[in-house]
Amino acid sequence: MDSRNGQNGGYPPEGWQPPQGGYYYQPCRTEQKNAFATAAMVLGIISLCSLVTVYWALPIGALAILFVILSKRRGCKMTTHALIGLSTSLTSVIISGFILLISVIFFFQVMDPKNRDYADLLFQNHYGYDFNEYMQNYLDKIEQTYGKDARDNIGQLFGIE
Repeated sequence: MDSRNGQNGGYPPEGWQPPQGGYYYQPCRTEQKNAFATAAMVLGIISLCSLVTVYWALPIGALAILFVILSKRRGCKMTTHALIGLSTSLTSVIISGFILLISVIFFFQVMDPKNRDYADLLFQNHYGYDFNEYMQNYLDKIEQTYGKDARDNIGQLFGIE
């Protein structure tokens, strides 16, 4: 009878001898449950999903990276959950940082007086009025909502009276 696939009742074939010194039971290694690794994975996925807000992806992704670091114990390998958390959170932090950097660069380029004509042209094509009119409408809405002080502070920031 063939002993493969349990055809011999799970017993070894006739004449089989265990290796010298006998054989012993070796339990299968399973990954230990690690709450920090699981939290890192969940936060990494949430930070990846929250990229549309840009601002939430950075702190959530940073927290996930911190949990990955905390999940790595002395002499232990990184678990699968920790690796997933690390990859998703690093991806979201990098993408979010890039979007934030581009936004800041664009803001300062628009505020530069020599680029104001081009910004006026873009706003004229898109909204039907130039940048100053757009900002006046925006500041009027700020004044209606928050009062004159907020309007004056934001107007000074943009160089609009």
